[in-house]
Amino acid sequence: MEEKKRLSLKDGGIIIKFVRKAVEEWVSNNKTVHDAPSHPFFNERHGILLTLYQSGKFHGRIGYPYPIKSAADVLVRCAVSVCQDPRSPALKSGDLKNVVAEVSILSEPHPLLKPYEKNFEPPKHGLVVVRGAKKAMMMPGDFTVKPNEAMAEIMKRAEIEKNLLNDPLTKFYKFHAQTFFETLPEGPVREKVYAGNGKIKQAKAAKRPARPKKSKRRK
Repeated sequence: MEEKKRLSLKDGGIIIKFVRKAVEEWVSNNKTVHDAPSHPFFNERHGILLTLYQSGKFHGRIGYPYPIKSAADVLVRCAVSVCQDPRSPALKSGDLKNVVAEVSILSEPHPLLKPYEKNFEPPKHGLVVVRGAKKAMMMPGDFTVKPNEAMAEIMKRAEIEKNLLNDPLTKFYKFHAQTFFETLPEGPVREKVYAGNGKIKQAKAAKRPARPKKSKRRK
C-alpha cells in the first residue's frame, strides 16, 4: 500500500484554517462555506477524518474513509456534522473560542492480507473492520499495542464476536494517515507523526525563526 504525496506543514495550516472557517460559519450563521482556497488539495479526492476538541476534551469525530468526493466538499460536510455530534451538546457561537480542530488525510483503505500480524503495524497503520452492517475504524495512534490485540479491540468496537476473526465474512482494511491539528484555538498548527514499533514520534511543528546572535561587547 502506497501513501499519497505528503502535504507540508504549510498545507496543513491552510486545511485547518478552512475547516475552522466552515465550523464557525455553520455554528454562527447556520450556513455552509463554498469558497475553498485555490490549492490543488481541495479539488482532489481524499478520505478525511475531522475531530473537534472543546476545552481540551473530545467533542466529536466524523469522517469519510474512502475518497468519494472532493476534499473541499468532504471537509465542509464533516464540519457541519461534527458540530452536531450526538456524543456532545451541539456547539454554540460562544464555544468556538475554546474549540480546536484536528484533520486527518487518509490513504485509500486496502485489504489486509493474512497473516494479519505480519501485514499490519500499529500505530503506523489505521484499521477498518467490516462484517455486514457492522463496522468500525481506528486511526493510527488509537492503539500502540501488538497487531493481534489491536484487531481484538476494533472487533469489540464493531460488536463482532472475537471467534469470527478468521471468518471469510470479516474483512479488514489498513490505511495511512497524515494528521494536522491546532495547538490552541486559531493557534499554531502541528503535525502528528506516526511511527512503527508501537511508538508515536513527537509532533512536528513549524520552525521558529532563529534568534539574532548577540554581539560581543568589547572591553
